[in-house]
Amino acid sequence: MQSHTLSPTPLVASSFLALLVACLPSTGWAATFESEDVAPELGVHVFDRGVAEKEMGRELFGTPYASVVVGNVDVYDVFPYVESRYFVVVSDPEWNRLVVTATGSGRVTAWSGAEGGGGPLASPRGLAVDDSGNVYVCDSGNDRVLVLRTSQEFDRLELTAVGEITGVSRPYGVAVSDGGTPFDPQDDRVYVAEAGKNQVSRFERVEGSGFARTSAIGGLGSGVGRFAGPMAVAVGRDGDHSSDRVYVADAHNRRLVELVDDGSTLQWGREVRHDGTLVTGLETDRFGQIYAVAPFEGRVSKWSSDLEVLAVDETASARPRSFHVPFVTTTDHRNGTKTRAAEGRGLLVEEWGEHTGVQAWTLGVDVDGLTVREETPLSAQFVLTDAARVEARLEDSSGRTLARRDLGLVRAGARDVSFAKDELGPSESTDGTVRWVVEARSTYADRTPVIATTNAWIGEFGTTTAQFQGTFPNPFLDQVSLRLSFPSGTSGLVEAEVFDLSGRRVRTVVEQHAGGPVDVVWDGRDDRGNELGSGVYFYRVHAGDRDWEGRMVRLR
Repeated sequence: MQSHTLSPTPLVASSFLALLVACLPSTGWAATFESEDVAPELGVHVFDRGVAEKEMGRELFGTPYASVVVGNVDVYDVFPYVESRYFVVVSDPEWNRLVVTATGSGRVTAWSGAEGGGGPLASPRGLAVDDSGNVYVCDSGNDRVLVLRTSQEFDRLELTAVGEITGVSRPYGVAVSDGGTPFDPQDDRVYVAEAGKNQVSRFERVEGSGFARTSAIGGLGSGVGRFAGPMAVAVGRDGDHSSDRVYVADAHNRRLVELVDDGSTLQWGREVRHDGTLVTGLETDRFGQIYAVAPFEGRVSKWSSDLEVLAVDETASARPRSFHVPFVTTTDHRNGTKTRAAEGRGLLVEEWGEHTGVQAWTLGVDVDGLTVREETPLSAQFVLTDAARVEARLEDSSGRTLARRDLGLVRAGARDVSFAKDELGPSESTDGTVRWVVEARSTYADRTPVIATTNAWIGEFGTTTAQFQGTFPNPFLDQVSLRLSFPSGTSGLVEAEVFDLSGRRVRTVVEQHAGGPVDVVWDGRDDRGNELGSGVYFYRVHAGDRDWEGRMVRLR
């Protein structure tokens, strides 16, 4: 291995290494993707040329192109209990090297391969990292993909060339699949976007450390099975392992293409056009959602695994090159288990300039486009920009919840939800207006829920049959309401009987209703006016030809 230390000052080390800290799980609110300070304590938003020149006296990069994070967390049953090491690797095709740095240290090194280790790099571009920590480098000027083994010791990441994929032409993008079985390198596959041959090739390991091309698809053209400048490639995800989907940025055809690896060959799946000039970076997260980077438009767009647009950001970056979502390996030495999971943050590499360079982004969820169908005001639709746990509610103009539904974990994309009118609880409002509320909780830890609202007019509140809505509150202190709603135009009596644990009836409450909502209130006293103690009580509610039974708890 050939490397040299770039000797940053402590301030620069703190600023640059904060990019790695930003890859760790965070707290707070985040939209679909939100740019944040890489070193808030220093007031540094972007690690750029200005910061590097001011604090290091050098530019550090010529043209940063892509990045990967090599991250490992070790858990022990003795001190230090948890040990984390995160390293960032950034390719620089102008200066023909990789720049490497680590959290919690002032060490920034450069690796060019000039002295051993596979030979000098020439225009290194796309990067990938597998679950063993090996880094794959598109050494495009040498028409190869170089495989680097990583070894970690404190604040050092050693890179050693252990193999190469040759016979490729101007490789710009590379991606690694775990074959559906993480931590089993025997079925790993490497996909290479060859801009020089306008094709995507699949390589598999052969005996020893070599790789063999086992499938390829492409050739110059614009139709099915053809590419014109494939610039980037990414492997689909399905939770904790890779899927059989492979996504390609077909630059000059201005489209994203989905390939399907059926185990034997790469098959053409679906394609979708985009309005960008070209896409230079593709990345997938743990849900298989795709991040596409278009430098000339200054755009990062997010797509579902079915190539449905989820969100677009054109404000946070100038000429972005690539985006990387770190997957970190956690080894629990207490039981010998090993897992690999995506972080809730990412690194964005931009054009190197006075105010652009490397940014940290937080990932989250938005609820976009919440609309109510005019012909069916109890049905709404919305777009979820990330997988999230979702709850839908209807509230009246007084803020009372009329209906609630827990939708559970919902995948990203266009979604809809409906309520039946007889699901609505009693309302204190008479204007017929409801407020739709859709609340989404990100699957990333400690994110504040995102709430979208809109109003709808549903006409007269009510139901076609008598409905019992429950007891509120339950448990209760001083009094409890047994809530019902009745069809408009009806009238009658509502009788509520209360029983203690022995089955003895202690109280009867009778109310008159004239349609609409009604609360039968029990004040915690028996028929003689005596205050009853804490405990469990049973109720039976009778209205017309219907009865409801249940229990309630009094606390004193």
